[in-house]
Amino acid sequence: MKKNKSKINKNIQILFLTFIISLCLMSCEGARCAVGTVYDKFTRAPIENVKYRVLETGQENYSDSLGKYSACGKFGPLIPKKPNINIEFSKEGYNTVIITNPNNIVYLDDLQFLNTFKKSVEHCGQDNNSELNNYESVFLNEYIENRNDFDFKGKKILFITRSNGGTLSSKKEYFNAVKEWNEKYGDKIRTALVVLSIEEAELYQYDAILLFWVKKGFYSKNKK
Repeated sequence: MKKNKSKINKNIQILFLTFIISLCLMSCEGARCAVGTVYDKFTRAPIENVKYRVLETGQENYSDSLGKYSACGKFGPLIPKKPNINIEFSKEGYNTVIITNPNNIVYLDDLQFLNTFKKSVEHCGQDNNSELNNYESVFLNEYIENRNDFDFKGKKILFITRSNGGTLSSKKEYFNAVKEWNEKYGDKIRTALVVLSIEEAELYQYDAILLFWVKKGFYSKNKK
């Protein structure tokens, strides 16, 4: 009798353990993680207090002081296992982005940088280093028309002004002209891009040349 009771208790323990394991497997099968870091796209600095929200569940949390986000178990909202999970990242002053199945790194665009001319150009032309910094390359990628997919990122640029028939200029002078022309006429200065070949770039140590005009007579979009 005692033996039968012991056997029954053992069977109950096994059944209970099996039930717990099943629950764990169901939980693991029904959820997954999305972890990583949120960075400013232009400064590459981590951003804290970015709200991230799982659209499928409405659950939300915020990135920590190191910009890290984690939507996984006790570290954040539980993500149901579905073919695709969409997480919205938002913070005041930045573009809100929705990313499907995010993992590792998320970049946010600074709204003020993108949409306000003064903000976007204030970090440009601070020195005469021919190699563009990140602000300058992003600005020129937006500012220069007909660049044929040329990416200014990390490029070395030679600046030449055509205002006086063709004179060697500088990065500072170019961006000062950009700012002044915008203040006076609310428009762009006329700029032409000349991309150098690989051989020319190796020979002259520049990737491209920017020719620009600041005399009103040369400008094709003057304000009346």
